[in-house]
Amino acid sequence: MQLTMKAVENALAKASASVKKGWKAYRENWRKVVWAFAVIFAFALFETALDIANRFSPLFSLFRIGAGLSGALVLLSIAVAILSWLVSHLITLSVMRPLYEMVSGKKEISEWRSLVRGQILNTVKVIAVRFAAGLIIMIPFGVWLLANVGVFGALMKSDLSAGSMLALFGGSLLLLIPVLVAMLALAFIVNLLLAFFEVELVIAGRGAGAAVKASVALAKANVGSVLAYNLVWSVLGIAIAIASVLACLTCILLPVVIVVGPLVVQPVQQSSLIALWMDLKKVKKQN
Repeated sequence: MQLTMKAVENALAKASASVKKGWKAYRENWRKVVWAFAVIFAFALFETALDIANRFSPLFSLFRIGAGLSGALVLLSIAVAILSWLVSHLITLSVMRPLYEMVSGKKEISEWRSLVRGQILNTVKVIAVRFAAGLIIMIPFGVWLLANVGVFGALMKSDLSAGSMLALFGGSLLLLIPVLVAMLALAFIVNLLLAFFEVELVIAGRGAGAAVKASVALAKANVGSVLAYNLVWSVLGIAIAIASVLACLTCILLPVVIVVGPLVVQPVQQSSLIALWMDLKKVKKQN
């Protein structure tokens, strides 16, 4: 029991130390990378604005603007959402090297803009691997779907009442509960094992397959530290959310609340993950 408690204490200590290192590194060098996160935030803001405009699009007909503008807004929203998603991935990878240099104590910090072109291929790799991980998470639902193909076919061809259909399909619907639980468990495990995938890809310079293997090996060897890291950030996330809600009650602090997440929390979280990776890999600080 003492050994277990000691292991928990050590894991929490490592996780807390990584957050402190990430915060310290970003606080001292935030000007070097803040515009990268500002670009991601700007795209997200524009996407949100278009989404709000789409929700009010039925009102356009009242002002004789016509359905053409509404359709154009839908297409623009889709295009901006895809572009925002791609830009977010690309910039997140591009800024990883400067964050690593900040955390490792290097005096000369790379310019993130000069790294964007070199991260295009890595962005494709990340999207492919994360898509494959998503397919793995969907396996329980796929199994449930295949198991009920016959039931779906019978329901489509039958003239049963709604009550009879519900009685026939009710058992299958109840099975969705353990299926959803299995999907959540799979999502947790997969994300845990791939926690360091992007870091291994960009910082260690590995290929996609090697980065996946390295991330899985590091996470399996340090499960306690990775779980503790997620726990610390979950607690911090709840605390930040509560503070944000309280701050929103005062209109003066509302602009601050809006920018704190994308311009402070996100870079610190990314920096702290790199700090944890360095600690677990025993990467020495640079000068």
